[in-house]
Amino acid sequence: MRTLFLLTVLTAGAHAQSAPKALELDNRTTLRFTQVTGAGRGASFYRNGTFIIEEPAFLFRKSLSEDWRAGAEFRPRLTNDQLADKKGMSIETLSGEVKSSSHVFSLGDYFAVMSQYSMGQLLKGGAYQRNFRDEENYVRVAAGSFDTQWEFLYKEDPTEPMDRYGGGARAQLSREKYRLGLNWALVQDDKEDPIRRVNRDTAYHQNVGAFDWEYRLGLFTLDGEHAAALTQTSPFGAAEAQTHGHANRFRLQGTPLGTRLLAQFENVSSGFVPLAGSASQDRRRYTLQLSRRLRKVWQAFAKFSLSHDNLEGAQLRTRTTNTNYDLGATRTKLFERKELETSLTWRRSQTDTRNFTRDRTADRLQLTVSDQLTKAVRGRLLFEPSFDRDHARNTRAVNYLYEVRLSDRRRLPKSWSMNSTLSGRRRETENVVSLGYDLQSGASARVDFSKPGGLQTGAELDFTDMNLYTGMDSRTTRARAFVGMKPKWPAESTVDLGYDLVHYGFSDANKEYAEHLVKLNWNWRL
Repeated sequence: MRTLFLLTVLTAGAHAQSAPKALELDNRTTLRFTQVTGAGRGASFYRNGTFIIEEPAFLFRKSLSEDWRAGAEFRPRLTNDQLADKKGMSIETLSGEVKSSSHVFSLGDYFAVMSQYSMGQLLKGGAYQRNFRDEENYVRVAAGSFDTQWEFLYKEDPTEPMDRYGGGARAQLSREKYRLGLNWALVQDDKEDPIRRVNRDTAYHQNVGAFDWEYRLGLFTLDGEHAAALTQTSPFGAAEAQTHGHANRFRLQGTPLGTRLLAQFENVSSGFVPLAGSASQDRRRYTLQLSRRLRKVWQAFAKFSLSHDNLEGAQLRTRTTNTNYDLGATRTKLFERKELETSLTWRRSQTDTRNFTRDRTADRLQLTVSDQLTKAVRGRLLFEPSFDRDHARNTRAVNYLYEVRLSDRRRLPKSWSMNSTLSGRRRETENVVSLGYDLQSGASARVDFSKPGGLQTGAELDFTDMNLYTGMDSRTTRARAFVGMKPKWPAESTVDLGYDLVHYGFSDANKEYAEHLVKLNWNWRL
């Protein structure tokens, strides 16, 4: 079957090459050999074996008349790797479009964009857009299925989610000083889908109406969006409920008196459930940013942000408020060095809950220095002392974080070029599960060699230690070597061969394992 498919692909590619470029063929072949060793190999994402992934892309473009154009895209995938595709053969992309200066007809995979709150969703369906005057003034409608795979449309798959359908419409009016948008979106779950009975899913039916706008006045731009949602919730085996919600945002940008200004406000109620749009449910946010250049070498900046959740009802008792302050300055050409740049920033983060389960203050003082040390070598240093105080638990912690990086770019004999990087780091990240901070430290080195004609080779080594606030600490070692080239035929083709080794170490030796991967990628176009 695979041989027949490749012969078909090559035949179509040869035909496309002789045609007046109405049809193009892009192909990606990936061959991977994987071996996982160690006592804990069962935790690996990979399984042992040799796997191949064939991903051709048929692209059709044709001018139908002076104003009308047509295009289509078809991307299937064939593989024996169930991690990439459990079925072994699937359709990744299937879309077509016919358009003129005034009309756009779309069919297949279509990313329906109405507004932030109403809809930004990949659909498998159809869309139509009617332009007036230009592409900034239009009416757009779209409808289809929310399925992530084409097979879910015509096959019953036990791994697929409950069927969801929907669509929307947008009308936009744009002039020199303003823009207005009116949006509507509909989302409907199939309550009779057999998958729902298996997974006991909650079904939704939602209507969202939204109005977005932008006004430009001199040095300022003011924009916003206001949306209302009516959502019917149907828990499996329980009574239906109906909720109303709203979302509002305002943003002001400008450069008054040489100062860059950004001010934002957003309020999303607990009843606003984002099914097709984007919003942080039950959240209120305030943001203010200022930056100003002082003379030619100084720049000062400040930022304030505040957000809290649990806006309504009994949940007010557990409202969590996050407040952040940033204040700093940047100095260029320090000590009369053209490339030397220094930045100093103070940052404070405060988190507190009304019922006192969380009450934390974290202060950071960040110093960043970067400079061109020699003609070929550039360096960067980041040093950040952190002072954390957990008032609820009455604990304190002091950490010294850093990141050092040296990069070298130079030319070698026989037209070779070399790029190399050496770095070390110690970082801190918040653990949202334990409500503490995890520490990551490590070092890495990388070197690449290249020459005209597309020949590349190189290697990379990385060590990472994870010190978790709660849980088992780990050590990860990654090594990689690769070589790549651009063959003369087919045109625009590349071949890359790489070897990757990843070793995962834990305090419990029974959990350690290593992944060995040899991967060959071949990309070509006809």
